[in-house]
Amino acid sequence: KIKTFIEQFACRRQLELYYSYEPMILDTGGGIKKMLSFFPTATPILIHNVDIISAFDLRQIMDHHLFHQADATLVLHSNPTNRPLVFDTDFRLLGRPDDAQYPSSRHYGFCGIQVVQPRLFLSEKEQKFYSIDLYIEAAHRNHKIIGYPIEGVYWRDIGRPEDLQEAEKDILNGLYRPVDITS
Repeated sequence: KIKTFIEQFACRRQLELYYSYEPMILDTGGGIKKMLSFFPTATPILIHNVDIISAFDLRQIMDHHLFHQADATLVLHSNPTNRPLVFDTDFRLLGRPDDAQYPSSRHYGFCGIQVVQPRLFLSEKEQKFYSIDLYIEAAHRNHKIIGYPIEGVYWRDIGRPEDLQEAEKDILNGLYRPVDITS
């Protein structure tokens, strides 16, 4: 059903859309690695998780990523999370809080929005892996994995039915205001 919808949507909008089927779930990193075959390998790729709604201007993260010449740039939030990432004062990824104690570190949640250089994923030998694990390992090998915190911008994970219902309420109450991409 998803593939049919994508094909019909692309045809009506005159868009070139790709569908990457996973007979075996590849997790976030494996899924990203598999879809890279659709794109040039030297071009940074903007990835936005499907279960995220945001009023964040995606041009900002792309500009930030290119300016800092990062291997990966992760959009971050400071909301409490059970899976925080640790960054230094320059927003370079250090790891997870349980990896080690880091002086002058900041804890953030990952928003599910990122820009990546394909070479980072293409060098991974595994087919099934988590992207965050790859980022932590790459940061430990001195790859430039940076964070881009957003504050005061609407963002919500809508991966569960109750989260989606809350987002619907936010939209009805005017809390979600999409970015004007026509300017």
